[in-house]
Amino acid sequence: MLFAPRHPQPRYNNHGNNAGSLLKGVAKRERLAPSCMRDDETTDDSTREFGGAWAEFGDGATTAQVFLPSDFSAIRISNLPGDSSVQSVTSLLSDVGLTISQHDVSLTKHAGFTKCTAVVKVKDPSFSKEACRKLGTCITLRDLEVATIPVPLPRGSNFRQVDCRQAQCSWHRPNRTVHLFYGNKDIALKLQQKLRTGKVKVNGTQVMAHPPVPQQNQESRMSWMVKLTGLAKTIEEEDIIEAIPKPDRPRRVEMGEMSYVADREIDSTLIQSMLYEFGPLERWEVSDTPTGKRIKAQATFLEESQAHHAASALDGKPLPFCESSKLFVEVVTSVRFRVSTRVYDVVQQRINTHKSSWSRQYIRFFASPSRGFYRVLKLEGRDRESVAKAKQDLDLILTGDMVEEELGVVIIRDVRSSQFRVFGAEARQALATEALDRLIKETTSAIHFIRLGQENELQWTLDGGFKALKSQLGHDKVVFDRESRSIIIQGSESDFTNAKLIVARRQNKSSGKPLGGETDCPICLCEADEPIRTSCNHTYCGLCFVNMCQAEASGLVEFCISCKGDSGQCGKVFELAEIRNLLLSETFEDILEASFQSFVQRHPDQLRYCPTPDCSQVYRVAPKREKQLATFTCGKCLASICTACHTSHPGVTCAQYQGDSSGGLQALNKVKQELGIQDCPRCETSMEKTEGCNHMTCQGCRCHICWVCLATFDEDPACYQHMRRLHGNIGI
Repeated sequence: MLFAPRHPQPRYNNHGNNAGSLLKGVAKRERLAPSCMRDDETTDDSTREFGGAWAEFGDGATTAQVFLPSDFSAIRISNLPGDSSVQSVTSLLSDVGLTISQHDVSLTKHAGFTKCTAVVKVKDPSFSKEACRKLGTCITLRDLEVATIPVPLPRGSNFRQVDCRQAQCSWHRPNRTVHLFYGNKDIALKLQQKLRTGKVKVNGTQVMAHPPVPQQNQESRMSWMVKLTGLAKTIEEEDIIEAIPKPDRPRRVEMGEMSYVADREIDSTLIQSMLYEFGPLERWEVSDTPTGKRIKAQATFLEESQAHHAASALDGKPLPFCESSKLFVEVVTSVRFRVSTRVYDVVQQRINTHKSSWSRQYIRFFASPSRGFYRVLKLEGRDRESVAKAKQDLDLILTGDMVEEELGVVIIRDVRSSQFRVFGAEARQALATEALDRLIKETTSAIHFIRLGQENELQWTLDGGFKALKSQLGHDKVVFDRESRSIIIQGSESDFTNAKLIVARRQNKSSGKPLGGETDCPICLCEADEPIRTSCNHTYCGLCFVNMCQAEASGLVEFCISCKGDSGQCGKVFELAEIRNLLLSETFEDILEASFQSFVQRHPDQLRYCPTPDCSQVYRVAPKREKQLATFTCGKCLASICTACHTSHPGVTCAQYQGDSSGGLQALNKVKQELGIQDCPRCETSMEKTEGCNHMTCQGCRCHICWVCLATFDEDPACYQHMRRLHGNIGI
């Protein structure tokens, strides 16, 4: 594609002023935060990536759906008419016998272009192959280019993932050439050296000065010309004269024309058109830094290969609007993080210690302004491996869910692995570790439970008895656990004995009113500490609300966060947006991950974790009626797992493996039978019944099981009804 250069017009000054007033709006539309850092890019807060799967969350932080990349396929349709719509794309595919939803289509249009591009992602692994075949054989669609592409990531799932789809473009701003004429060669050479070394600057900017060249005028008088290049268009003759010391000033100054006349909108469109030859752009942004020598823009392609091809072909090419100036294009690797503002404030100093090292590797670090609870951080550089290493460094720094203010560190409590991890300055990490160790050793008092088995005991507790216990024993010694209907005493045997007497005598000497007031927390039954108020007008302690959300993962029913107000009768399911607004960013992310893990555990017939220890990847279970069983190759640990029997047996069928001549599997089954161990029918977790009735709860998928016939149920009442109806009793 060829473009004629735009030479300066006779009325340049007027044209420039008009362009400037027009560009104010354009610059505002295309403006980037410093160094191309956006504070995230419309992320979808309902979708996350866990274990190689995409989880979609609904109200209550419930895991609504889980998708794997292998569930989808995608195509790119190029050269569509510029006036195409999502509806026209779905109709196009419908005409060749492919029915899709409008939600499956993403249309990319660029201002000033007559063509557009559509990306179609469908939940059907065979769709892309079928679509390419059918569209490729259609005579009326020969102008279209159809290609299979990698399945695009959902928005919101790309934090902490390396992105190599960005091409950074730059080109020199319009500049002016100026000629200085001297009658003395020595003075000309002296001034040229001062300009070259920066001892003399024009408007505070160093300029390029070429060695003096002899000139002879019509009168045969010899003069020497010093050529200045790359001067900004705002430089006037007076600026140059004032910058040069009086003894070194020239006889005459000749102001040259601008290299080209800038038209921000047209220039941007022409550069886009060059990039568009290599693929459609997901995003195009031009930075507005008037003081810089170059104009910079960032193009995000749909695929990594397109960015590399564009950079390889276009770097160093002449500008379409100025052949004497070049376009510079390079692929930029980036990775973004979202972290809570509190944690960032604590670890910022540690991040700063890495910035000099990153800078030496040409890696730039950006931090967006705080947006409430969180900030978006970004690493960006040319070399992918260097950025990946910097990402590892930042990964080790960024995490945490509680800030210990006195020592200025972040302490992470990982309940699942029973660990505390401390982050912050190394010297303070040691102090925090010692403080934690002392705290654990000091907390040696026994924990006792008082079960509220009778209804009047529970009612007494709610009507003020719990407050009476706290007032007589101490606020730190008494906790009420609504789920287990228990009062927990953390103290001596004497404290435990006194508590039992108070409960037995139904003593209520508390001066407070019964529980349930507007300021009482429905979890701890006390006046809310650091209170938060929900949309259903119930007040919680800040910490109690967090604990309630986190405890949902260990419940006996599907993960769903709902209100426990009005003595547990409220039951309003919190909207996902409300949960996000009430929690710190990292706590919210932890809860979404816990919801996802709970979903995987409760649906072993659909999803399983890779059996390799410490591997978090997820795969889809093969349907029982599937004739052609698939093998899952883990992208993290590279283990090869049969998706039907969930073991590794390469080269042999499930039946051959289970009939292993070594007899290992048969021996295991014999031992299990002798010990009375049975497997959960849903997830195959092994269980042993040691006491109690025939109702069992699987610790793997949390389903309810009849031990007699291994029937499974989602809720325990159904299991008890089954045992009484089918087996005559519950086994006691």
